Amino acid sequence: MQYKLLKEYAEAFGKDFPVSSVKDTMNHYEVTRTIQECLEKGKTYEELYTAPASSNTSVAKTSTTK
Repeated sequence: MQYKLLKEYAEAFGKDFPVSSVKDTMNHYEVTRTIQECLEKGKTYEELYTAPASSNTSVAKTSTTK
């Protein structure tokens, strides 16, 4: 993993990239690319890749008439 990218991520977002969270599921290239994507989009890993706790998705309700 490139120290330069990790440092750039920390400076941009005020916290470290969650390497320990992704080390078992991503290889070196994938982690590097993910950090680059976060920096390009200006969003943290959590903002891009973790689901929000509550979704604001509306579900259409249908009523049945007997």
